[in-house]
Amino acid sequence: MQIIILAAGLGSRLGKGLPKALVPVCGKTMLQYQYEWTRNFNPERTIVIGGYHFPEMKEFCSEHFSDVTLIENTRYKEQNLYSLLTAEKFFDKDTLIMNVDHIYPESFAKRVTCEFEKVKNYAIFADTCRKLTDDDMKVFVSNGKVEKISKKLTEWNAGYIGMSFIKKDFWQQYRIAAAKTAETAKEKAVVEMVIQQLVDDGFYPSIINSDDMTWYEIDTPEELNYAESKLGK
Repeated sequence: MQIIILAAGLGSRLGKGLPKALVPVCGKTMLQYQYEWTRNFNPERTIVIGGYHFPEMKEFCSEHFSDVTLIENTRYKEQNLYSLLTAEKFFDKDTLIMNVDHIYPESFAKRVTCEFEKVKNYAIFADTCRKLTDDDMKVFVSNGKVEKISKKLTEWNAGYIGMSFIKKDFWQQYRIAAAKTAETAKEKAVVEMVIQQLVDDGFYPSIINSDDMTWYEIDTPEELNYAESKLGK
């Protein structure tokens, strides 16, 4: 199993002048939180996709992570599908794909480890009890199958929490869907659109339930302040 952390973003709404991955939260960068969390899975390989202020990312990773493969996404001003595709030559293992701006509790990692073995092709992580905002990625599930995933849904019954899991033997089908997504969405293509394309092609994801745990997404100063008020206790 390997980890891919999408960490190329500008974090412009945070206003720190740093790559979002290097913004500190209670004394640790977002990237450090994600890296430490993924150690619970004993990954064979950890890939970090950087972009904005890449030299700073390279220096930070060399100082803090001896086992990280760092890749530069020069198209970091576009959406995150292009970050993922910069790692395409590494699409050869079961892979957990993560956004860098989410912080999850260690207990959740321990809870979901056994779920990976149950996944047939690919899976998304989603919860059902959270109140979603306009900016949250929404999921509509019908008869146990994911039918729709988008921030723009008007009807939903679950929320995506920023992680997906791809089985080694499913990568070729994922590549096909990613190519279709890039062709239609251009610079606005995000990884969640690939999930929708796969569903449209008849490949439904497993759902790894993410209820009953507290996690933090950090896109704005308000979300940063909230996370620090909780994590600092």
